[in-house]
Amino acid sequence: MGLVLVRVPPAVRAGVGQLRMRLDGVVVADADLAVCAPCRRAVLEQVRVDEAHRRLGYGRVLVAAALAVAPPGQGYDWSTTTVLNSPATRAFWAAVGWPGQLGRPDRCTDMVRAVGEG
Repeated sequence: MGLVLVRVPPAVRAGVGQLRMRLDGVVVADADLAVCAPCRRAVLEQVRVDEAHRRLGYGRVLVAAALAVAPPGQGYDWSTTTVLNSPATRAFWAAVGWPGQLGRPDRCTDMVRAVGEG
């Protein structure tokens, strides 16, 4: 089977979907993201890589895949939820060249409504 990247779309518009990396059928990394095309906003909710698979580039692939879903060059404004302030975390975000704001999600009203916060 090998390594496969799978996109799981959200159940509702502007809701949270997921990108999953499966290795031989087992999810070893994933990222949650919300994208609102009409508002041109996107929020990366989290990036998670199993400890045994870290430092192999899986997190970078997930971030690149997320940015491909809603390209900053096509007017999407990206942000993230809370980001740990550790040397490893800072190095990761610097390495991926994150184009948006870190640690301060900028959700539109459609995103808020999709997750039931509004």
